[in-house]
Amino acid sequence: MSNRPEVIIETKNIYEKMIADGEKLVNDFAVLLRIKSNGKSCEKLKDIITKWVEAKRKTNLEVSSCSDDKILERILTLFDGRVGEEYDSATLEKIKKDGKGRYDKQIPPGYKESKKNKGGNDNNAFGDLIYWKQILDYAKEKNTDVILVTSDQKEDWWSVKSGQTIGPRPELKKEFHDITGNSFHMYNMEQFIKIANKQPDAEVMEEIKSISVNPRLPEIGLMRVGFKPDTLSNIEEELYYLEEKNENQYSSLLGYEKLMASGKITPKQKIQYKQTKASFERDKERIRELRMKLKRLTIIGLGNL
Repeated sequence: MSNRPEVIIETKNIYEKMIADGEKLVNDFAVLLRIKSNGKSCEKLKDIITKWVEAKRKTNLEVSSCSDDKILERILTLFDGRVGEEYDSATLEKIKKDGKGRYDKQIPPGYKESKKNKGGNDNNAFGDLIYWKQILDYAKEKNTDVILVTSDQKEDWWSVKSGQTIGPRPELKKEFHDITGNSFHMYNMEQFIKIANKQPDAEVMEEIKSISVNPRLPEIGLMRVGFKPDTLSNIEEELYYLEEKNENQYSSLLGYEKLMASGKITPKQKIQYKQTKASFERDKERIRELRMKLKRLTIIGLGNL
């Protein structure tokens, strides 16, 4: 929170700059078109840009003053009594010392923050690693799985393949499991809100109840339903692949159906249409099954936080 005032001022200034840049852009257009920049058409365009920026400001800029930060007040209220103890100076120094070695080897998380290091004394350089250590300590103490909801998009937290975010880095999941014996997963805020707002069906709720009242089950959270720690990422990878494939198949089917409607489809294309439709339906059913599995795993994981 230490740099929050700076971020608020910087964000506020962005909107002012957008309005100024918009006016400059219209003036540049006027020069190229050899028309008056204060003419009716140019003034109208400037007004449209200004109104658009102002609308975005009202929608996105919830805080415009550091002295009237209602979001911060709300956050402090929500987190009151829910924040763990901070590390003492000796523990912090040990983490920083270990962190230098981890960062040199690019062991996640935190090595993307190494540029913030000011002689090794700035907690900002090791903030992510300190945070990670606290998660591990909490999970070990409570003997629980953890789902981390974060807006951090850096590759020292997320596994990214071909430009697509797949899930948490495997190294994080392994370290978490090695130290705590439990399971770790991550969502960004958008994913979490979508999942958290969905009502679980009766079958899933019944399964959760049976798990929570059965003391003989030795594992907890995701492990209770018999899945390996990396099952979530495997499901998400397959789901992403099939959804993309299904979307392409759907586009192909529309193309074939247009040909049929026009009477221009060939016998070979008819066969291809039938094969594509059969594959589309199979994949659609598989997607439904994967979504149910993912939903079950997620709800059970959330139930143990």
